[in-house]
Amino acid sequence: MVGGAGEEVDDDVAAGVGGDCGEVADEGSVFGAGGGDDVEVGEDADVVNFYVEDALSGLIVFGFGEVEADGWDTTIRIKASVVVSADGITVDYSGSSPQSEFGINESYNHTFAYTLCPFKCMLCPEIPNNSGFTRLFTVIAPEGTIVNSRFPAAVGARQLVGHLLQAAVFDALAEVLPDRVQADSGTPLWTMVLHGTEPAEGRTFSTILFFNGGMGAMQGRDGYACTSFPANISNTPLEVTENIAPILFLSKSLYADSGGAGLHRGGAGQIIAFESRWPGLIKASLLTERTRVPAKGLLGGGPGKIGYVMKNGAHVAQPKGIVELGIGDVLEFALPGGGGFGIERGPDPASGIERERQ
Repeated sequence: MVGGAGEEVDDDVAAGVGGDCGEVADEGSVFGAGGGDDVEVGEDADVVNFYVEDALSGLIVFGFGEVEADGWDTTIRIKASVVVSADGITVDYSGSSPQSEFGINESYNHTFAYTLCPFKCMLCPEIPNNSGFTRLFTVIAPEGTIVNSRFPAAVGARQLVGHLLQAAVFDALAEVLPDRVQADSGTPLWTMVLHGTEPAEGRTFSTILFFNGGMGAMQGRDGYACTSFPANISNTPLEVTENIAPILFLSKSLYADSGGAGLHRGGAGQIIAFESRWPGLIKASLLTERTRVPAKGLLGGGPGKIGYVMKNGAHVAQPKGIVELGIGDVLEFALPGGGGFGIERGPDPASGIERERQ
């Protein structure tokens, strides 16, 4: 542990406790914002009912969606049937791939949370998270599948599956809610843990880095480049990383034409290369996705480009795993692009316009 880390952890804990205390103190003012000074915590039925009615008013929907991804050693499939009615929303993942012997399996709670995320984006993004919304949902995730593994399955990298659930839900509802859905993104975000040892002097270092691919497109908007979805992990400036890890970044650029084609294009991924400056051995532990199976487009949009990992110009056979770097070795990796949305319109003989875009 580096110097001062203990104080940072103490500060984090103190901030969390302070935030919780602040929420409790503000609870009365939130419920009393409409002038009801004597509203009590237990008297929120009207608020909950409003959220329910606002989210589901006029909706009776059934759809089926599917998404594929690299998995670890074999392609995984997530299947989702969605039923939306005035009684609530049911999402059933029956038929999804069985759980893996590797640590990419989902827990039920994580699956439940990331199932709700796309619905929140589609139905009522302006309303804060609340129990009135979450209680609308029934999520069926059969035990023993990749979306609800059976104990003691490894789940340490569950985000590699959880972040894909939004794509299955959007796919299921694309035909009935085309103005609210989004094409699949170049997700999950990539995680890289760097750990170095230098036995001669007994030195070590360790740091974790995150990188984002392109976001999927949607009606009226191209996908954003290098933007995480559905997670909210942001970029760490290269200068900061170089000050905490013995690496030198050689390049960082947009991954040209990596976004899927369509009336609206998917967001571009990025290409990054760095060189090891560590006198010993660096072990780079990689959690990647979409290096074999691309993010698919929606409603006629094309898929994004897949990503890759290269060491000294040669492709790494297993991009989920550990890559060893000696001093001077170069690791280059490309993050996948997001899927396109809608059918790309070809040349118009009358006007010469190549494609029509809003």
